Amino acid sequence: SDLHLVKFRDLSYFNPTEWSWDFGDGAGSSDQYPSHLFSGDGVYDVCLTVSNENSSHTSCDTLNIGTTNTKDLSFTMDVSIFPNPVIDVTRVAFHNYLPTKGIIYLKNSQGQRIYSQALSQETNLDLSSLISGIYYYEIQERENVIHVGKIVKVD
Repeated sequence: SDLHLVKFRDLSYFNPTEWSWDFGDGAGSSDQYPSHLFSGDGVYDVCLTVSNENSSHTSCDTLNIGTTNTKDLSFTMDVSIFPNPVIDVTRVAFHNYLPTKGIIYLKNSQGQRIYSQALSQETNLDLSSLISGIYYYEIQERENVIHVGKIVKVD
């Protein structure tokens, strides 16, 4: 089975001084921004407990790695594409999903595929060669469409 390296970020408020990550596979970390190697595709419940001198708080989220049956997804895909509108380079970031065979396709207004790029947890798209306009994107995982939207290219 494939190994998948995932980078985690703590976005907590109130200046925590301690972090306790539970990656949902028996492993954990006390780093603020850990990376963890998952041993295969699957659904993992990842929890972070942050603490400071006043209190502690635990927050959990489900991480879906390479889920193949995307027609039965039980969660909303959280993807950001920023900046959008884009001048040259934009960034695609998955927040609750890790694509293992992900590809983004851009289509022009006639529906022709004019750009494609393999995706990881965070991927920069260099769109500097495209003319200004509206492009429709389709993100696929193993040929299943998992997210669609539009990107506006400006000069």
